[in-house]
Amino acid sequence: MNCIIELEEKLTEAELTANEETLKNLLSEEFRGINIRGEWIDKKGFIAGVCKSGIKFNELKIENVDVLLKVNYTIVTGRSVFELQIDENKLPGSAQFMNIWQLDETWQLIASTVTPER
Repeated sequence: MNCIIELEEKLTEAELTANEETLKNLLSEEFRGINIRGEWIDKKGFIAGVCKSGIKFNELKIENVDVLLKVNYTIVTGRSVFELQIDENKLPGSAQFMNIWQLDETWQLIASTVTPER
């Protein structure tokens, strides 16, 4: 279970720093997700949203993380708290998330959904 928490922390850091190479390594080629705007995304869309959208994280942390570990997959739920930078505007926010990690040769993120908190 500790390796899954470490992967979540690595994912969070890669999102915070817009580290495209790390994101490419963490996400499965078969990745599917629903972003915070409710849009369906694949691996390319996830990485573009984090690295090429013009939106930058000033802060990003995860909390209340719960891990359900199975043989070949793991479901992680939790809450993210963040501050986005869009041009000169700083926007605080938070969201609930669910990530599904699949074990093939290595653990990779195969699915994710994010729901903004109101």
